[in-house]
Amino acid sequence: MAILCFMTLLFSIASAFTFMALVKERAERKQRIAASTDALTGVRNRRAFAEAAQVAMTKQGGALLLFDLDRFKAVNDVHGHAVGDAVLVGFCAMTASLLPRGALLGRLGGEEFACFLPEVSPAEALARAEGLRHTFAQLVVPELPDLRVSVSIGIAQARDGVGFETLMLRADAALYTAKHGGRDRVAVAEMAAARAA
Repeated sequence: MAILCFMTLLFSIASAFTFMALVKERAERKQRIAASTDALTGVRNRRAFAEAAQVAMTKQGGALLLFDLDRFKAVNDVHGHAVGDAVLVGFCAMTASLLPRGALLGRLGGEEFACFLPEVSPAEALARAEGLRHTFAQLVVPELPDLRVSVSIGIAQARDGVGFETLMLRADAALYTAKHGGRDRVAVAEMAAARAA
């Protein structure tokens, strides 16, 4: 009987330690996810996006797309921050649903987002960007008939010997070209550089 009681006690202690280890592991996992995820949109935050994109870029190549929601401050000013937040969440949901498997999406801050498309040609990257731009511009909210949204997109193709920061700068220059070319458009880094020259 004493042996049975002792075995039961050992089993209870072992079960308690196992349960505590599982709870700790789950809490750590939640913390890791929270540390790498944008709280509002649920996509990667800037740091997590940059880390994942750097890894994907060195393994596969591809294209970097930078997004900036046009005149977003006006959306917040006219319709309120709740509507602005809903637009950000809606943009991420729409984009994630239209991206191919393996694409990385992240929020860089405010109304700026980035996407890395692994193993795509320049033509494929441009087609994806144009599809995203067109779909987002068609967003209609029946309760807010005067709400108009659009996105400007800059694209830079990853090449051998080009680091992630350089790729970001090139995509940002293309985004600048798209914004200053009238917004609601896509600009490609190589084309943007050729126009500036």
